[in-house]
Amino acid sequence: MTFAYTPFLCYFVAKHPKISKNSLTRWMFGVVIFAAFAYVFRLLGLGQDYFKNYLTFLVFPMLISIDLESEDSKRLSVLRKCLILFFIVECLVAVYEKITETCLFYDPTAALTKSQLEYYVAPEEWEFRSYAFFAHPLMNAMIVCVVLSFMLISDMRMKYKLLLFMLGYTSLWCFNARGATIVTSVLMIPYLLLSLYRSKIRNKKWIYLILITFAFGFVWLVFTTSLGGRLLVGDELMDGSAQTRVDVFSFYQFLKPIQLWFGSPDLYLFVMYKLQAGGVENGVITMILREGIIFTALILMLLFHIQRRQIAILGKYSRWWLLAIFYIIGTMNPNLSSALPWTFWILSYYAFIDKNISSVK
Repeated sequence: MTFAYTPFLCYFVAKHPKISKNSLTRWMFGVVIFAAFAYVFRLLGLGQDYFKNYLTFLVFPMLISIDLESEDSKRLSVLRKCLILFFIVECLVAVYEKITETCLFYDPTAALTKSQLEYYVAPEEWEFRSYAFFAHPLMNAMIVCVVLSFMLISDMRMKYKLLLFMLGYTSLWCFNARGATIVTSVLMIPYLLLSLYRSKIRNKKWIYLILITFAFGFVWLVFTTSLGGRLLVGDELMDGSAQTRVDVFSFYQFLKPIQLWFGSPDLYLFVMYKLQAGGVENGVITMILREGIIFTALILMLLFHIQRRQIAILGKYSRWWLLAIFYIIGTMNPNLSSALPWTFWILSYYAFIDKNISSVK
């Protein structure tokens, strides 16, 4: 993995004289310095090798952000087109996998042994979940939500926002990501409708008619096919999966004080076993298990501060709307502790937010 990152690091060093050295990039360089300090502290003080973790989780995303900070609008428009293309393909793959009940890039049974495969029972029809590009439905759902939220807040034409939202929203149901679907329904749909109401787009009546038709057709599919997934199966919202997200808050009972304060790379599997769950379904707690309370607090404060400075050009409501989507979904699964959501936040910010504007409704 370290070798795979080497070409970008060489590119970054070669381009370093052109890097923008504003107050925002100074904070980003501060995160890189913090990562170096944390690595040395853990290696010498705790005997833990976190090189790969800090490289992917802190250093690489910050170097991408520092690099993009100095790009002009022409090259950032290329990034926007690439990210839109990725979003469309990602969502179409999810829809295709759901329709055919076939995973294109990931086999859920790949980790099973030969003897386990003999007793493997295929899930119920409603339990099939698309895996798309990132090997887990919840990770895919969070990335789709991050990119989609920036699309909706961008200066993109309203008709494109509507089409991309319908595609992205459909993919969330294919991922069977209950939390992401609820957050999107509660936060994104009202925002989109308000934006449509305020826009100067022509033929609004026809657009409303199309949206209503889509909504009724979508509801019919949800109730008559397996698209509804866990959100509609059963009589209770608090099923085993939801209960796991409540039980995870007892994680501290299984840890020693030094583990709670400084973490360990082995604690995730240990706590997962103690909870008798398929995962530690909370991004902040997952980070605490790996980093400990002290380092988790420092990392989140640094990254949150950078996020707030990045989107400071937006209106107050828009800023907190973006942050709420990111952190609510991120704390409902372990993905907040992974590098991918943070990296896609950075890519989406530079692709869809015009740094020359002063405010966005």
